[in-house]
Amino acid sequence: MSKELIAALDALEKENGISKEVMFEAIEKSLMDEYKTQFNTVENGRVVLDRITGDFHIYSDRQVVEEVSVPEPEEGSNSRKNTEKYISATEISLADARKIKPNCQIGDIVTVEVKSEEFSRRAAKNAKGTIVQKIREEERKSLYNEYYGREKDIVTGVVQRYNGKNISVNLGKADGMLSENEQVKGEEFHPTERIKVYILEVKDTPKGPRILVSRTHPELVKR
Repeated sequence: MSKELIAALDALEKENGISKEVMFEAIEKSLMDEYKTQFNTVENGRVVLDRITGDFHIYSDRQVVEEVSVPEPEEGSNSRKNTEKYISATEISLADARKIKPNCQIGDIVTVEVKSEEFSRRAAKNAKGTIVQKIREEERKSLYNEYYGREKDIVTGVVQRYNGKNISVNLGKADGMLSENEQVKGEEFHPTERIKVYILEVKDTPKGPRILVSRTHPELVKR
């Protein structure tokens, strides 16, 4: 991650109204999820994400011991990751700790930066995936809130296409569905035709807001 990331988040906040801080928090959570995957704990870890440069650092608080105990690797596994999980999760040897904090003693807590190249690469990759997912979630939430706030209102839409006997109507940033039951008998529309509809209901779904509109509602007729 870098200043390019910060620039992209700035643009998202300005153009789409997606909070940059919300994105930062999602990235930090992603980094801690990777930390938990690596070390099987999050209690002694923390993330520092620079809001200016986009750089991140992950730190681990470890107890100083005379010598770190190394358990036998899991049977049938030659994975270095499995061994690292136990060697470096919560403890650090006195000799290694004094390279960081010369006057430390057995039992002290020393903060160590996690600098595994493989770990950093996976963490950055997962963070990028989180960004994409969070953007979609925030855009969906923003669309839902916008159209939910317009329930029971009359809007102008553009006819898109017929789906069976239902009609898809573009309302600007999202499409509404004009079902057969909400159509006036005898009315026929053509693609690109502009029509007025009454927003009956807006439902939140994983694929975005599902907007139901009407041409027969009494409020539309009344107005």
